Amino acid sequence: MNRCNRGTKHFFGRQTPHPLKTCKLESHEPGRIARLGGGRPENRFAAAQATRRRRQLIGGHLDMSAAIMSEEAKMETAPFDPRFPNQNQTRYCYQSFVDFNRCQKIKGEDYEPCEYFKKVYTTICPNSWIEKWTDQIDNGIFPGKI
Repeated sequence: MNRCNRGTKHFFGRQTPHPLKTCKLESHEPGRIARLGGGRPENRFAAAQATRRRRQLIGGHLDMSAAIMSEEAKMETAPFDPRFPNQNQTRYCYQSFVDFNRCQKIKGEDYEPCEYFKKVYTTICPNSWIEKWTDQIDNGIFPGKI
């Protein structure tokens, strides 16, 4: 019996791997553990980073573009917000833009916690939307309540 068949379930007469069980892959990378099915996103991210690093090794040294990219600032995306659990993040983008402008209006331009909302909407929203909404605010025709 193959190691990967442990923990299988019978589903309509077929054996399907259990999504949380792990197995060793008998491939060109011995000893690597792979998750069948889901897995935690941070584990998949770390595995993808390790794979990229291995691919970047050329003759014992890093490729020049990889070295330049590693020196740049760390890029982050917006954190998960339970109010917007779906894949479509349009409402999260719009709400963060409105929240930033409300925060600045109430607390003032130099209030540091407002920058959180700016970081979120600049990462999620397309630049054309941000420019359009900013122009609408300047002209006094923005449809949201600020």
